Amino acid sequence: MARYRPRNDEGWHSHLSAREIRQKVSRAIWMSYFKFAFERNPWDRTVSNYWFRRWGRGDEAKKMLDIMREDPVSIFPQWLKRTRLVSNYQMYTNQHKEIIVNRIGLYEKLHEDFAHICNRIGLRDVQELPLTKAGYREDKRHYSEYYQGNQELIDIVAAAYDWEIKTFGFKFENPYTPT
Repeated sequence: MARYRPRNDEGWHSHLSAREIRQKVSRAIWMSYFKFAFERNPWDRTVSNYWFRRWGRGDEAKKMLDIMREDPVSIFPQWLKRTRLVSNYQMYTNQHKEIIVNRIGLYEKLHEDFAHICNRIGLRDVQELPLTKAGYREDKRHYSEYYQGNQELIDIVAAAYDWEIKTFGFKFENPYTPT
């Protein structure tokens, strides 16, 4: 049985970078399209990724998910220190880290930026952006609580996402005072 490969056509698949798409289409097509991407505060994105990845598969994943449901913050430091954090900027930049799309929306302003993009490309009747992966994170507390004021954890994320932090001005926010 052939393995399922999601794609629209040969050579096209989900999550192609802007650089890859630019290589596949003519210059006229590339220039005629409004191209956009979204970026997210790296510290928040890391917590979301923690829930999405859930430590792998099988028995280990079940054990970790049980612990995460009981006390997700307690094992976050262990997970963060052993995971590989991957930047998104390659999805919308060229080899020189120059942005090659027309707009980068921010996840923190998702609805506002999405509405602007829809308006820009002529989609007037879009009511709401569907959230297709919102169900993975069962614990909805603010991301800063996962870092527990631990500067080492904050710095791990800052080092991995240095370009995004500098480019978009992301900051680690801590709106809550520990009790």
